[in-house]
This record gives sequence, structure tokens and C-alpha cells, in this order.
Amino acid sequence: MLDELGEREGIITGVVKISEISEDRRRTLLTIEVGEAEDLVVLVKGGADSFVGKIVIVDGPQRLIFCADERRFAFSIPNALSVPRAFIDAGIDLPELLGSSKAKKLRSTIKPALPGELSGKQRQLLAKYKAPGGGGKWKLANLLQLIAILKGREKDEAAHLAAVMILEKAEKHGDCSHAAELAKLLSPARRENLRAWFARFSPISVDISRKQHKARFFNPAKGERKPFDLAAARRTPFFRLASH
Repeated sequence: MLDELGEREGIITGVVKISEISEDRRRTLLTIEVGEAEDLVVLVKGGADSFVGKIVIVDGPQRLIFCADERRFAFSIPNALSVPRAFIDAGIDLPELLGSSKAKKLRSTIKPALPGELSGKQRQLLAKYKAPGGGGKWKLANLLQLIAILKGREKDEAAHLAAVMILEKAEKHGDCSHAAELAKLLSPARRENLRAWFARFSPISVDISRKQHKARFFNPAKGERKPFDLAAARRTPFFRLASH
């Protein structure tokens, strides 16, 4: 379903990093990392504070938002408070952007989360990561949620682990879709490193030139598909690989 949505205009994926909810739980402000310099901030009807740390899908034309792993329950998004300039320039259909005075008035009625406050799920993931041995084995979905809240070297190392897991899954099952999800969680420079790393050690091509990052297997017009080189990929952290 996510692949199908990705083909439509106005579909944005990202990770919720801040949730601000009204006392009556009738409205929530969600700040979403979407792979741009600026975050996307939307007003949600209802209590959506459980979205913190999760990968979400914003359906601009339908004015809806829902979790990528739980798509049965969608919330209405009547307005946006901040939209990345790249989305505006691209003409992406999103909820009406409130003016500064209306946005300020709205924020005054909603209780902001404490700086650095994590959701229960995020605390669990962080505790597991900080445990001796890095918490043992990880599911890829949980690791992607963890990467969204890590910074610096820890983020780089966790992202490399996720990238290797993506290669293993792609080689075994033929599914490389998570490569695009990982790219969205990284800075522009790290996305370039990741793109080059996938191209060097696998047949996976990650297109980061468009607003909706895409991952696919590159099939040359002539000849066989490039093989996976998992051993070399494991030894070579993507964040240390030059993008050119």
C-alpha cells in the first residue's frame, strides 16, 4: 500500500519528533522530520500524541495522516503551521498554511511537550540501545524508529546497521523499499553517502533528487544485475564513504 501511495501526488512520509496536545485532547500539533532543512508542522484533529517517534504518512490531498504500520486509523489535518520551502516550490497539495498570528494564537492553547521528552516507545528503544551489546538483535522497523531520535556518531552507527539489514533483506526477499525510508531519516550529506554506498555494494538505486525518495533495483539495459557484496558492505560504514 505504501508503494501505491508513493505514486500519488501529495504523499509525504516522515518521522514525528514532537507532539503538542491540547488539554481536552481534541487537537494535536505534530512536528515531522521529512528530509528537508525545515520540518513539516501540522494541526491534527484528535489526540495523536502516540505518533511520536513513528514513521507517518501525510496524505495532502485527502488531508489525512496515519502511521505507516497502522493505516486503519487516520486523523484529519485541517491546517499546517510550517511547510518546507521545497514542498511549496514543488506545488505539493497540503492543508492551508496558517498565518503567523493565527498560528501563535493556536499554539497558546496547546501545551508544548517538555524539551527532549520522549514517548514510552522511544524510551524503551533507547534503553535497549544503551544496554550492553546494543540490546542484541533488532527488528528493522524498531531500528528505524530509534535512528529518528539518535544524533551524531550513535545515529551514524545505528544507520549503518540498518543499511546492512536492508541489504540482507533485499538480497534474500527482493525488497529494498526500506532503503528510501532510511534515507529520509538522514541529513542531506548522509543521504548522499548512503546513495553512493548502496550503488557500490548492491544493485539498489536510491533516488534522493525528488521530494519523495525512491529505492529500486537497477537493471542495466544489457548484462546482468550487479551482485550484492555484503561482506564489503559490512566492513565499510556508509558515512565514511565519499558520495562521489
